[in-house]
Amino acid sequence: MTLRSIKAIDERIDDLIKNKISKISNDENLKLFAKLFYSNIIHDDLLSKGDDYLCELVKSNFEFIETRKSGEDKFDIATPKETSVLGDKYSIVKFVSKDMPFIVDSLTAEITRQGYAIERIINRVICVERDEAGKLIKLVKPSSESEA
Repeated sequence: MTLRSIKAIDERIDDLIKNKISKISNDENLKLFAKLFYSNIIHDDLLSKGDDYLCELVKSNFEFIETRKSGEDKFDIATPKETSVLGDKYSIVKFVSKDMPFIVDSLTAEITRQGYAIERIINRVICVERDEAGKLIKLVKPSSESEA
């Protein structure tokens, strides 16, 4: 990936946050999540999708991470409805846990072993602060970003 393409991706995501996400929510956590979710993405086909698609993808994943009780893993497999902007062609697997090395590799291996093809993996380690009930308080910027 070239520096030029990284800059183009950053600009595309900044535009998405400014023109779409900011209009549906003032939640700074959602805006930061969008930035982190799409950071360093290498799927050009994903970024060629429309704003509605990108917004719905990040919004549905953000809603999924909003609550998680301490010590509990959270897992979901869903196929969006035909009327969804995400389409009904693929199933989406979501997983949230405390940092677990190799969990993505293990899930990928099992999905493949079961005979399913994987179109895309978006794997982000995102640090969060939660209240005692497991509700998201805030996302914590990686130190390399906060120092930049």
